Amino acid sequence: MSALVLLSCLFCLGSVQAGKLLVIPADGSHWTGMKPLVEELGRRGNQVVVVIPEASLSMGPSDHTTTLTYPVPYTKAKLEENVDTGISNLLNADVSTDLARFRGFISTMDLLKTLASRNLESALFNKDLMKKLKDYNFDAILTDPFEPTGVILGEYLSIPAIYTQISHPCGADTLASKCPHPPSYVPQPLTHFSDRMSFWQRSVNLLRTLVQPMGCAYMFINADEIASRVLQKKTSMVEIMSRAALWFMRFDFAFELPRPMMPNMVLVGGLDSKKTKPLPQAGKLLVIPTDGSHWIGMKPLVEELGSRRNHVVVVILEASLSMGPSDHILTYPVPYTKANLEERVNAGISNLFNADISTNLGRFRGFINTMDMFNFLTSQNLESVLFNKDLMKKLKDYNFDAILTDLFDTTGVIICEYLSIPAIYTQTSHPCGVDSLASQCSSSPSFVPQPLTNFSDRMSFWQSGVNLIRTLVQPMGCRHLFTNANEIASRVLQRKTSMVEIMSCAALWFMWVDFAFEFARPVMTYASLLKDWIARNRNLCHNWQKPCEIFFHTTNRMLTVQLLLSLFIFGSSEAGKLLVIPSDGSHWLGMKPVVEELGRRGNQVVVVIPESSLSMGPSKHTTTLTFPVPYTKAELQNSLEGNVTSLLSSDISWDSDSTKFLFFFYQMILLRSFIVRNAEGLLFNKDLMKKLQDYNFDAILTDPFEPVGVISGEYLSIPAIYMQINLPCGVDSLASQCPTPASYVPQRNTHFTDQINFLQRCINLIRTLLQPTACKVLHAHADEIASRVLQRKASMVEIMSHAALWFMRFDFAFEFPRPVMPNMVMIGGMATKKPKPLSQLESCWLFHQMEATGLA
Repeated sequence: MSALVLLSCLFCLGSVQAGKLLVIPADGSHWTGMKPLVEELGRRGNQVVVVIPEASLSMGPSDHTTTLTYPVPYTKAKLEENVDTGISNLLNADVSTDLARFRGFISTMDLLKTLASRNLESALFNKDLMKKLKDYNFDAILTDPFEPTGVILGEYLSIPAIYTQISHPCGADTLASKCPHPPSYVPQPLTHFSDRMSFWQRSVNLLRTLVQPMGCAYMFINADEIASRVLQKKTSMVEIMSRAALWFMRFDFAFELPRPMMPNMVLVGGLDSKKTKPLPQAGKLLVIPTDGSHWIGMKPLVEELGSRRNHVVVVILEASLSMGPSDHILTYPVPYTKANLEERVNAGISNLFNADISTNLGRFRGFINTMDMFNFLTSQNLESVLFNKDLMKKLKDYNFDAILTDLFDTTGVIICEYLSIPAIYTQTSHPCGVDSLASQCSSSPSFVPQPLTNFSDRMSFWQSGVNLIRTLVQPMGCRHLFTNANEIASRVLQRKTSMVEIMSCAALWFMWVDFAFEFARPVMTYASLLKDWIARNRNLCHNWQKPCEIFFHTTNRMLTVQLLLSLFIFGSSEAGKLLVIPSDGSHWLGMKPVVEELGRRGNQVVVVIPESSLSMGPSKHTTTLTFPVPYTKAELQNSLEGNVTSLLSSDISWDSDSTKFLFFFYQMILLRSFIVRNAEGLLFNKDLMKKLQDYNFDAILTDPFEPVGVISGEYLSIPAIYMQINLPCGVDSLASQCPTPASYVPQRNTHFTDQINFLQRCINLIRTLLQPTACKVLHAHADEIASRVLQRKASMVEIMSHAALWFMRFDFAFEFPRPVMPNMVMIGGMATKKPKPLSQLESCWLFHQMEATGLA
């Protein structure tokens, strides 16, 4: 995280906050793409030092930087000759068969092994150069992992490493970052496969995936040996790259096939081979909306874009339920009237509500009927628009920059492909799940319920079976729904195509959902969660007052993230009411600065603490409420010291996995009595609970280490924001349904790394399987109290699964990389003392956090 903040600030701030950056580029097009970035950093007052060899193809002194050179045992002419020969061999190689392509892959590895290691010894064993670089005391290094010199040098100097790269030939980025790389739809480099592979291609891709580590070991064999000599320990390039602070991936999904990304990977687009023109202040946007609530949700966004001087053209049908003519709106005739449309929609909705959904077969029939109704409604408009020559010519003449459309109506999908402009799709939940099919987004049937099944993410065995079948027939459902649209699209585009294929080329997905309402599921990196525009424009629903009241009652949970950020950014004019129930000790020391700052900015912050505590007490700019507990501060200290002493003095040989395992359960038993000590004191205090209800809080900020705050948030029915480091039984991953692969995510107290051998992996797998049992043991008393307070069967894991936001008090500079859910935000470690003010830097960091959560 420190590297990301540094680089962001190098861009955002001037010389007052300047930093020192070491740059070690790779030759050729790699340097051409990196050069504008490096020069801009130097222009803004940062001290940028670029280290290059004396003989190179394209590198030389650049503006606003200091350039250092080192001698190499070749001339520029010799280098050009070697490169030309290698490229000529590659271009003339036979790639007609899979075996020939595999041979070409080996030849490429040979060429790259020579090119990548040609500068290593010249730079790393140049004592004068290395001493000079040490004396600079750099803040970070920016390098291309294609050139191992920068990778090894960053490790040698012990500074954060930022890697910029396109696509590494042996996939070192995925190996080093532990990024998932499913061979079923992520093609290996140089295979020329797409994400739609036949069985044979998939088998070849799987084989290439399995030999990928051997390819990297072969390519870096010289670099690994030199790195071990320089660092004076056995190491490898992949191991060093695994400690990267940040990866700048120089591609985007407008050109690349979709694949998973790690949290410290940022898509920065393609190569900047020349200085780009500044973006225009206003753009041209084509909008093709869908009638009804879809348009009501999209309309505020469209109007806002128009008010900002963008040229927005909206294309609607003449017969519409909610859309009408106005400025910048084009209409087209359709073969029905508004009365016909209302009659058909009312009949379809009536059939849906009267359908028998008491059985799975009834729900499946309802699903098919829904498909038929959607098919009729959407296909009516296609021919009216696409074969309207005057309208299509007019749209072509506009020369739009992008199209904003709704997936529910396939008219916009086909038009964007016909006009060859980037497509931005807005949608809630498509009935046949075409969004997950088109984006190749993982949609595990074990915890992602299919549309219209009425299942939750906690399914019985029978429900999982039904959901699996629905997942398997999902492509057939889409084919049935888009039968007419596929046929018309093929006629218009004059080639065989389908809606799923066209949608797979989307530039951006705006998802009208968030995880306060939706069950947790994976999303692709180019999908943005927009919450719901209706919630921010309540006056649009004046005709639907009662339905909107119900809707807004639930929608308040969506606004949690915006609330907390607005509490930070704005003053009392945007103030909110926040309930804080902290945990004692270091947990409170880390949370206290946040709470006091929220109060200082005019928000009404109420902190609820026990009368006896180790470190908690009245804090600035907040209201503190206390509740009685059946112990004194002295008793608490004695109890805690006794438990910690017995824990630390336990005769445990940490070389034994069995003793670590027993220690884990011993820790669970100690914590079980410790974390519920305050629950009954607050939750059964009727006067205090009534007072909290009367406050009518907007949200609760609490530490899930103690269940009292978790249960209080559920009892008061307010959005919950959890701030935590590492919970002892991993309840955060269980509650959020976050993937925790046992192959590289070590369990707590195992002392394993993400590089584990077979035995350690087996132990880690057993610990992962026992995780739910450990949570049940740890929270047994808390579950019983929660059930009594809420007057229903409840558990801590179930309540935490409703969390609006998780603030994870760690980052990947210290933690091993692992998956996180979209509502998890990395906020770094604990702030045990008040930091010095950072002014501009603080604003820059906050803006980055807002961008990362899609709220900028």
